[in-house]
Amino acid sequence: MEVAELVEKHPRVFHVAAAESWPSIQRHGLLSAEALLDRYGVTGEERDSLLRRPRPRSVTLQDPELGVAVVRDQLPLKFIERLVEPGTTVEDFCLALNARTYLAATRARLDRLLGARAYRGRPQVVLTVDTVALVARHADAVRLCRFNSGACTHLSHPVRGPGSWSTIADYPYDAHRRRYGDPLAEVTVLGGVPDVTDLVTDLEWVTP
Repeated sequence: MEVAELVEKHPRVFHVAAAESWPSIQRHGLLSAEALLDRYGVTGEERDSLLRRPRPRSVTLQDPELGVAVVRDQLPLKFIERLVEPGTTVEDFCLALNARTYLAATRARLDRLLGARAYRGRPQVVLTVDTVALVARHADAVRLCRFNSGACTHLSHPVRGPGSWSTIADYPYDAHRRRYGDPLAEVTVLGGVPDVTDLVTDLEWVTP
């Protein structure tokens, strides 16, 4: 896939976060779970439990100087033990999953996410991000995925592993469109988007 095709077909991408995380996002940007734990100094067994296996609940990180950040639960990884790629462990996959931050490739995908049970009970903030600006600054770290890599709630969902994400140049957009109809679900960025506030075109507050 060419960069020009990505920005033409997906000129805006979307991220949803817990509303209380917005001040932290303003200060630090969108960070992967791994980068957040680095920033907040989470180490040892607590760090391993949050990064190396699916998180059974959301975790709120608090620091008097850094503020509040929420690391989401990973309850949608219900069948990951049975849907991880051969030759890959659940730990391998969780580490890869937690090494990036996620943006929905379409508004329809975002709305589907907002309709999920986990997002209904607390206020959320939706960031609309300009894809041209995102790619101009972070193209080398952008990875694309055809499906929601953090959700396998049915055994019919795709198997997954560290190879589930592709660079823009290697992403078979047209082949996925012909085979599946919906060719792109996620735009991810390794490490995160520390300058995301420079790229946001719109903010939307969603209340229960």
